Amino acid sequence: MVLRAVTVDTNVLMHADNPNETEFAAAVQFLQQLSRASTLLSMDEGFCLDTSKNKSRIGHEYLERLVFGGAGYAILTHLALTGRIDAVCCKSIPLAIKRKLNQIVSNVRDRTFLLVTCGAKEKFLVSHDFRDFSVRKRTLIKKQFAVDVKTAAEALGHI
Repeated sequence: MVLRAVTVDTNVLMHADNPNETEFAAAVQFLQQLSRASTLLSMDEGFCLDTSKNKSRIGHEYLERLVFGGAGYAILTHLALTGRIDAVCCKSIPLAIKRKLNQIVSNVRDRTFLLVTCGAKEKFLVSHDFRDFSVRKRTLIKKQFAVDVKTAAEALGHI
């Protein structure tokens, strides 16, 4: 199954810049595949590479944490400049789903990634965060929201 779109947690992009991370090689390989594929990067509406014009929460986190010139930033720039950003409108997601998300994920930033994934073309989130997305929570998220939360290594076969 080739994904039309994928939501990517900031930590995956950051791990591709840090050879000391255990997930470094998988993150690099995932980003290389993402750059060559036709898969879109899902994020909330309002993304702009110009930080003064950006209104996206995910975009803000990317621009705040990614290092200019690093692999994560380069891929983000490439996807943005080639029109491969999937702007997801989260306003149409029912309040009941938002409340359930709030109960499962306490971290507001991670909740945004999950909310966007719930509203995206493909319900597929790539994350290396096992604190907020523990194995138990990943199973619960799959069951309640039909969202797959996978590592970069697990996502390689889907891009």
